Amino acid sequence: MPRCPQVTGRGLVSSGGQMLFLVFWGMLWCCLGMPATGWANSLVLDDLVVDNSNGTMTVRYGVRIDAVEPIRSALDQGLRLRFTGVASLYKKRSLWWDKSLAENVFTCDVWEDALTQEGVLCSGAEEIRFPIAELAEHLHARLHYLTIAIGPWSLIHKGNIYRVRLRLSLSRVDVPVWIRVPLFFWSWDLVPDNTFHMEFAY
Repeated sequence: MPRCPQVTGRGLVSSGGQMLFLVFWGMLWCCLGMPATGWANSLVLDDLVVDNSNGTMTVRYGVRIDAVEPIRSALDQGLRLRFTGVASLYKKRSLWWDKSLAENVFTCDVWEDALTQEGVLCSGAEEIRFPIAELAEHLHARLHYLTIAIGPWSLIHKGNIYRVRLRLSLSRVDVPVWIRVPLFFWSWDLVPDNTFHMEFAY
């Protein structure tokens, strides 16, 4: 049986607690890669908030998948897919490249169990099984509210400008390395990476 992916990255594990929301200024924009046929605009960011949760800088966001049918088709073919969210924190600098301060990753695998004909959503130690016909409902329930703890709040200091980058992707995880390497010009992502940026002053 496929095992759940482990959350990795530089940062802290998400912790609950009282939240202190940032009052920030800035602009949110999206940089999209070249769309794949039938998959354009499939990953939609519903929200992006940075807050202080018990001394931990946490990125909170929601993702909506508009085109579930191609995902269902891929699962029916036996493919295993992985949703990945990578949150990074940078300090803005005028004369140099922005300084990277911290980064953390959230992953969630989805596949179809051919023996039981169930869909499976797996993130960390959590595994959810459901009738494959309910794929859309369970994807929405799992991805509509997500958190990534980037690192300690002490990383930022007053009087500076910071940038949070959130990179989202949905890709195959069962492509052999010997195929990936020679065909470096071919994207194995079912959805092109979507990258979102938020700037804020503290």
